Amino acid sequence: SNSQKVLDLLFPDEVVFGPISTGELFKNQLNFFPMGQVFKNLVDKGLYNEEEQRWSGAPDLSATAITAHENSLADFFNKIIECINNACGMVRPSRTWSTDSATCPLAGGGTARKPDMACWLTPGSEFDWRHLTTFAEVKNHGGKDKEKSSFIETAGKASCLLYMQDGHHAAPCFHILGSNIHLTIFDHSGSLSTCGYDINAQPYDFVCILVGITSTSIEILGFNTSIAWEWQECNGETVGIKTLDIHVDGIDLAIELNRVLFISNNLFGHGTMVWGGMMKNTQAKTREPVVVKDLWIDPLQKYTEGKILSILNMHKIEGVPTLICEQQVKAPNLSANAKSTVNSSTHFL
Repeated sequence: SNSQKVLDLLFPDEVVFGPISTGELFKNQLNFFPMGQVFKNLVDKGLYNEEEQRWSGAPDLSATAITAHENSLADFFNKIIECINNACGMVRPSRTWSTDSATCPLAGGGTARKPDMACWLTPGSEFDWRHLTTFAEVKNHGGKDKEKSSFIETAGKASCLLYMQDGHHAAPCFHILGSNIHLTIFDHSGSLSTCGYDINAQPYDFVCILVGITSTSIEILGFNTSIAWEWQECNGETVGIKTLDIHVDGIDLAIELNRVLFISNNLFGHGTMVWGGMMKNTQAKTREPVVVKDLWIDPLQKYTEGKILSILNMHKIEGVPTLICEQQVKAPNLSANAKSTVNSSTHFL
């Protein structure tokens, strides 16, 4: 099915269960564990009963169950994540799920939105949209009407997440309707959703979505890894400094992104982000204030914005910003043994 193709493309075993590190499972010649081996370990640990086709620690997700089962779901998710991390080795981020956001709106975003479940970038993160990896919505009933209303609610929160996090191009998340889990990916071109997978009857697909959303690297979750984070001590506090490396006329330059000047709050559009920064040339020992813009490339247009700027600069048109560099955003290629990078659909100016 198309949904299965999405999962296979986005969350192959080599991405979800690799690279191999020290863990409980026997290592193979691959640099990752296959799903069958990981799932057998979950069965051996007593987390899944193959005869009854159900998870031993999962709450009752039927339509007649109590409505407030987010806490037990979070505990259940965290047990699975912990078991898999122990089996495969702690090679992935140690993220967990919590339900604090279900009763208290997250800071930032300009609106009071409360995700039913939250997954943070790092343990102990501030209670703020800027520190959220992803989120999940939970409803105890399925059906087309619930699926539609849940999608609309999820879209609003995905829009808030992208608006609050500069350098975040896509927001994969999931919503649970009854006993079915649905993966949805939002970016500024639209959204893509899988069909519902029954958590108990289709455990492979459930584990794939849960671990893929929770424990994979940030580039899988839609973050722009061209922007590097550096942690520095400033007035007794540890602060994150964003930097972007560019290459101009054979010279390597580093741009420190000091502040966000603009970020689009439209879920669908060019996803424009603008930073004010300082460009440093270590060879010439110079510093120059610059503006950096990140936006989606429109493949239907003959010229990119950077090309238009370069033409205007060449004709010395007054009042037009001087283009220093235009480069396409690159992402790591996570396929096995691949060394090349992958072109993203956005570019820097």
